[in-house]
Amino acid sequence: MSNFKLTDLHPLHDWVLVQKDFVTTTKGGIIIGGNKEQRPTTGTVLRIGDEVTDVKVGDKIQFPYAAGTTLENGGEKLSIIKQCDINGVFEP
Repeated sequence: MSNFKLTDLHPLHDWVLVQKDFVTTTKGGIIIGGNKEQRPTTGTVLRIGDEVTDVKVGDKIQFPYAAGTTLENGGEKLSIIKQCDINGVFEP
């Protein structure tokens, strides 16, 4: 299974492929965390399923820390979550 990249995974239906943020930076530039054991609740949308309507690729989103399933392959670690588990989209 190591012959593919997780970023090549195309989610089906209303699933969203997300790169979770393990480091959070405040508006003032203070870095919080950075520990991979931390429970991230924000991330960036990498790919979306055909039925996803509320987010687009590149959106920064917020979700419950336990949302979705973590996928790991060759040191690459992403998550796939349902659109209904996304609480909000950060505006630029």
